[in-house]
Amino acid sequence: MTLLNSKGGVGKTTATIFLASALHEAGRSVEVWDADPQGSATGWGIDGELPFPVNAVNARSLAAKDSAADVLLIDTPPGDAATQNAAIRRSDLVIIPTAPAALDLQRVWTTLDGLAGHPAVVLLNQANPRTRTYTEARAALDAESVPYFDTTVKNLESYRRQANNPVSDLGAFQDIAAELIDMMKGTD
Repeated sequence: MTLLNSKGGVGKTTATIFLASALHEAGRSVEVWDADPQGSATGWGIDGELPFPVNAVNARSLAAKDSAADVLLIDTPPGDAATQNAAIRRSDLVIIPTAPAALDLQRVWTTLDGLAGHPAVVLLNQANPRTRTYTEARAALDAESVPYFDTTVKNLESYRRQANNPVSDLGAFQDIAAELIDMMKGTD
């Protein structure tokens, strides 16, 4: 699975590490590939003593590298088409994290256009479900028949506090992992 959005700052790395942690806790073997030159996921893997490997990759190594894990999650950089396309080719599913704001959703449409029909699901992230912005974002996704997770990741300080530490409070990501496991059962 590739976590991808052409926009930066939407929580791709945090979602990658939290999803990997939740899937690991659910009994899956997991590996994370950090394709973002910033190396935030790699740093988290070193500093956070995570229970799964986190390895740095680039556009070239994405094509050649192998993983024996049940689930491979690829964290991608914004704006690097070569790396994003290489990651998409390695993935059965693209997860598009986004905040529900109109400017963020514009980049979701751009990202979806670049996928050329590759299976994708939107992860509403950094959200407040009690706002009109959130309701309008869901309505926009529904209007375009864009699939999204039933579970929303709220804009909570607890996610940010766990950066570069072992993930101890999975929050909404536990439910999102369960949704992913159900999706994987449908493809087995």
